[in-house]
Amino acid sequence: MKTRTSTLPLVILLSLFYGNNVLAQQIAHTRLLPFYTRIPTPPAFPDNSVLQTSDPQLYEDQSDLVALQKQLTNSIRTEVSGAKLQTKVPDEASKGVATSILTLRDETPQMQQAHDNLFAALKAMQKLKVEYDQNFVRLEEVYKRRIHAVESPSATATISATRDKVLSEQYLLTIYRGRVADYFKIVDTILEENDYGSAAKSHEVQNLFRGAQQDEALLVHDIIERLRLERIAISNCARLSQLAVK
Repeated sequence: MKTRTSTLPLVILLSLFYGNNVLAQQIAHTRLLPFYTRIPTPPAFPDNSVLQTSDPQLYEDQSDLVALQKQLTNSIRTEVSGAKLQTKVPDEASKGVATSILTLRDETPQMQQAHDNLFAALKAMQKLKVEYDQNFVRLEEVYKRRIHAVESPSATATISATRDKVLSEQYLLTIYRGRVADYFKIVDTILEENDYGSAAKSHEVQNLFRGAQQDEALLVHDIIERLRLERIAISNCARLSQLAVK
């Protein structure tokens, strides 16, 4: 039987590609939903009159995002800010690896159930992450088509296209954040109720529990990065608007 890797949780995908060293073996036992709920709201995109009179650097401040990322990293004792998510993966994994991951006969019934619930939640988070990435790619493609539709787009046209893209991104991000929060609640509860997998006997189940928080942290980082890029886009539009009136 063949297993499609595109439906596997992030932590398992990462272990398949990079080995178990990518897992955070010293992750602290802590709920990550509080970090998720502290992610700032998306920045408001000012109208043209405000863009023309505001200091572009006001929109570039990333100190709150940097501080949150640092606190998250310190909390789980692993560096995620430079991690690369594997959203495009080969279609199939080897039968031996898939079988090893899903073998639970040495675990207690409670741990087997916890494993199944955690695996399902992480797999759903991965599916949501892929959907999220695809939607943002489509928005970027629409933006590029608008910009490339004319040989030399005006500052007004560029700002308008950027505003539409950012506002569409923020709409998607609002929906995405609500859906991800639900999975964070599930994952945090499973981890906490099962002492973060401390009673697991098999190496595979231990890794699933240890890596679950890294999956969460990678998603937090992904949203933080999106907010950072939106702030930069607004700042660039402010500069463009002010250059156009000189």
